[in-house]
Amino acid sequence: VDQLEFNGPSDFGALTANPSGKFTRSVFHPDGGGATYQMAPADVMDTSSPGMWYYNADWAVANIGTTTGADSSGNEMTAFLVGIKQSVCQKIDDALGITTNPIPVLANGATTDFEKTQGTGATTASPPNTFELFAAAPAGTQCLDTTACGTPGALAGQPFACVQTTDGKYLYYHVLLER
Repeated sequence: VDQLEFNGPSDFGALTANPSGKFTRSVFHPDGGGATYQMAPADVMDTSSPGMWYYNADWAVANIGTTTGADSSGNEMTAFLVGIKQSVCQKIDDALGITTNPIPVLANGATTDFEKTQGTGATTASPPNTFELFAAAPAGTQCLDTTACGTPGALAGQPFACVQTTDGKYLYYHVLLER
């Protein structure tokens, strides 16, 4: 699982082939997961342009999987959609029973902390390389929550929800793999 690749079709040339030449690690390639790659609909995004998904394992969610402060081994593999409309964010949380109003604000994590590219930690405005997996995860645990690690907040046990980043953008996250 730590070798999965989330490259979109325009970036299939950067994928890692297995010894037989197949791209079995790619979630979106026909040789791999065969999932359909698509941007988020423009009408849910603050910019009114299609939104790009980011995938990384830099964050842990309290009460999901095993959380350890010593290293990143308990971090979840997560999909992030940064920059959705506030009204969409509020509807998501309302539907999930997250009754905090205003929308929960993360204790740490600005927009660029979620817009990771392959292995570099840099940001990107568009595909390719819209993924980062375990190799580039930070040394310790970063908690995706409204409180510090070890003190579960409003997002504890929530495998998906909507939050506000520390720089004021709205972010939807969805845990793909609990660890």
